[in-house]
Amino acid sequence: MKLAARYLRIAAGVAVMIAATLAFAGSAVMIPQMGPSVLGVLATGAWVAAVAVLVFTVLTLLFGRVYCGALCPLGIVQDFMAWLTRRKGKGQPDKNRKVMRYSILTVTAGLLLAGWVLLARLLEPFTLFGRMVSGFVIPTYTKIMPGAAGKYVGTEAGIAAGVVVLLVLVVLVVRNNRVFCTSICPVGALLGLFAKVGVFRLSIDSEKCIRCGKCARSCPSGCIDLKHVDLDNERCVRCMNCTSECPEDAVKWKRRAAPQPATDLTTSAETPPRRKFLLGLGGAAVASFGAGRLFKPGGIVPLHIKPGIFPPGAGSVERFSSKCTGCLLCVNDCSGKVIMPPDASNPTVHLDYTKGMCEFNCNNCSQVCPTGAIMSTPIEKKKRLRIGTAVFYETRCIAAIYGTHCGACAEHCPTGAVRMVMKTGFKVPIPEVTEALCIGCGNCSWPCPVRPERAITVSPVPVQTPAEDPEEHFKKMQEQLTTPPAPKGEWLI
Repeated sequence: MKLAARYLRIAAGVAVMIAATLAFAGSAVMIPQMGPSVLGVLATGAWVAAVAVLVFTVLTLLFGRVYCGALCPLGIVQDFMAWLTRRKGKGQPDKNRKVMRYSILTVTAGLLLAGWVLLARLLEPFTLFGRMVSGFVIPTYTKIMPGAAGKYVGTEAGIAAGVVVLLVLVVLVVRNNRVFCTSICPVGALLGLFAKVGVFRLSIDSEKCIRCGKCARSCPSGCIDLKHVDLDNERCVRCMNCTSECPEDAVKWKRRAAPQPATDLTTSAETPPRRKFLLGLGGAAVASFGAGRLFKPGGIVPLHIKPGIFPPGAGSVERFSSKCTGCLLCVNDCSGKVIMPPDASNPTVHLDYTKGMCEFNCNNCSQVCPTGAIMSTPIEKKKRLRIGTAVFYETRCIAAIYGTHCGACAEHCPTGAVRMVMKTGFKVPIPEVTEALCIGCGNCSWPCPVRPERAITVSPVPVQTPAEDPEEHFKKMQEQLTTPPAPKGEWLI
């Protein structure tokens, strides 16, 4: 029976990792995650994200860091790496790197409260998992598997970022197993604070323990100290290896009877005095908050932000640049395959209309974004949301230059913003853009036959705003004309 908890944890972890991978492949709905849910609450106040944060918090307060052991896909990946490399625990307690993990958590929190996900973009575990899977694993699968070509988006920059994450994780796991989870991850540090005062704790019965060391050697967190017969619940990721390895059944769940100071497994030189430590964290929080307010995109200090066309619901270039962690969940969920990972052209997730167009009847990106960087946008609202503006270049157009009938742009425009109009000096009708109706979806640019530069492109807008309603726009036009009105909805494809 003592193996049941371990196998149950492994089964849950494998299921979560598979579900997460399928979600990044655009084939499943993502299970809520702690880090993105916290970001979602801060970005939009979404109630679903708030419920997820509450559930994970209560779960941790009851049973410790079960999330880290069974529900975090990056944690499962590290366990898999350790299994592949036959990495075992050292048998000795690892350093309790309080200064490191609390400092990272404090600076991350300060920046988040200032409205900037800078450190979360680098260290949030779900983001790192997505960068590795969506950036590297899935594009690699596309290249080696017949029939998968073109199904998933892959870029050189995305692959490089995914490889970096993979290599760093491998080095950390080989060197010190789950050290990322116990000393670096800000989500793990936050959950560790809750686990520290958890109701049910794993403890070692000193009377039953024979000091064989099996539990310590199987512990990926290095949180078992046999010398003091102690288990640090703050860093324990609830892998349940120790309970299954102990021959005397000495590692047991136990209700926390009364608040007690945690046993410090480090020397006094490694842990600063409490008051000095807290003052240092307070200073770090204030400094990071101030730096965030000053230097975040759209902050007090005016910094150049590279313009771009961003997913519908991004809001503005400043907002999106400060909220998006680059987890890439939206990339393969995009039905038009135009959402690209950060690259040399733009340091943030963006749209590239040389790859396709933003599908008029799709709002997948706003539905799957876990952090609220892309605000949830109903499909009818999305159809009117301007994310760019079409720009027509008469000197490139084959209709204008050669008198060749075309109209591909107008034919594909879903809002009637691009129409073919007969103008003086031209043999055939040429495109005309009504900016008031244009939503910048790229449906006009993608089918344009002119190469290498298309005759109609889409330029960025600083803030996404609603375009005019086509029905109302053409109704007003018809009222000003003496010709009979066109049938309702004629502008629509």
